[in-house]
Amino acid sequence: MARTGLIHCSLLLVFMTTGAWAEPPSYANGMQVLQNRSYPEAEQLFRQAIAEQPGHFMSWHRLISTLAYQQQYMQAQKTLSLAQARFPDNVDLGVLEARLWLWQGEIKQAEQSLKQLLATSPEYRDAQHLMAQLFQQQGRDEDAIRLYQQMLTRDDDPAMRQTLDSLMSTRTLPLDKQSTTTAEPPASPPRPWRADINFETTRFRDAPIESWRNYSVSLSRPLSEGWSLAFSGREEHRFDRRDRVAGLSLYRSVSPTLSWAVHGSWTPDADFLATRKLGGDMRYRLGHDRLGGAWWVTGNLYTEWFRDNTVHTVKPGLVYYPTPTVWFSMVAILGNSHRTSPTRDGLIRADWQVTSRLQLYAGASNAHEMDSDVTIDTRSWFYGMIYRYSDTLTLRAGYGRDVLKNLYTREILSAGLTIWY
Repeated sequence: MARTGLIHCSLLLVFMTTGAWAEPPSYANGMQVLQNRSYPEAEQLFRQAIAEQPGHFMSWHRLISTLAYQQQYMQAQKTLSLAQARFPDNVDLGVLEARLWLWQGEIKQAEQSLKQLLATSPEYRDAQHLMAQLFQQQGRDEDAIRLYQQMLTRDDDPAMRQTLDSLMSTRTLPLDKQSTTTAEPPASPPRPWRADINFETTRFRDAPIESWRNYSVSLSRPLSEGWSLAFSGREEHRFDRRDRVAGLSLYRSVSPTLSWAVHGSWTPDADFLATRKLGGDMRYRLGHDRLGGAWWVTGNLYTEWFRDNTVHTVKPGLVYYPTPTVWFSMVAILGNSHRTSPTRDGLIRADWQVTSRLQLYAGASNAHEMDSDVTIDTRSWFYGMIYRYSDTLTLRAGYGRDVLKNLYTREILSAGLTIWY
């Protein structure tokens, strides 16, 4: 029995030294590629390192940073959420969260993240150092000086002492975004403008209806403190008639766990169907499961006014991220109007981030369509891809098929691109 116990202890020691505590091979390769600023390749290697060893913290840390270097901030925040679930007590993630806000120009959000971190870890040096730098950027020199003096009472750092002396003499020292523990900030400055261009054509089967065509353009720009504004225009060609729709959207990112938006549109030039639409949506992180997956709750509420009817739609949903590269969406579609009975439908969708540049998705839905005082049972399925061609260009393509019971089948082909500048 003693010999058996010794063998078990030896096996456990081998596992600890070669598995749980060893560095994944892909991580070392990723660090070498990262030094050459080959960010897409480094991202792929860090993802592979996480697949090889999900408990290796620095693979997650470097993946989040590499996504930020490519200005993929939304994906970086999603990955950060999964890392926080797996490493709930790791304070380095709190600093990284603040840096994500800082690199997007969201100074107030970065300060809020640091305050929350320092409330639980008041002597965490990296958080204090970044907070002092944020104070400097906001012109709060006295706050920065007090924080530097507090850090120097515990550890006399010559470089920090020099920073403090310069600040006290000039009060104008600029912000240094370099971290003592984190890699460099994004390689290029943020591009504030975003343009989305889309084309869609609808073909009909089993019905003598000419194809529909839609063209749309959207232009958005972030505002201060987590606000963004978008203007959109759409031209719809149906039944040899043309409608032009204008839209306005306001987006608010409150924190990495909460965001919401308000949308409005109207038809200033309508030959076929004049509409007005007003609504909003939200997204909130509920929490995590024991395996480290992240749960989000989503919600949409819209009212659309037609010439002879008003339609209300509510879409509560859940999104689950079992890994940083795969997520599933489940949405209930609840509809009602002044001229029809209520409808209860649903939608499911799966997304897969195949590589750092390619994302695939597919889904299906059962959603009634409302036509005057009639509801039409409609079954749909769809799939598509999103390809990030470069840091400034993303391409999209999709296919959908709608089967309207006892009427006809529609096929929808779509293509689009997003440009950052």
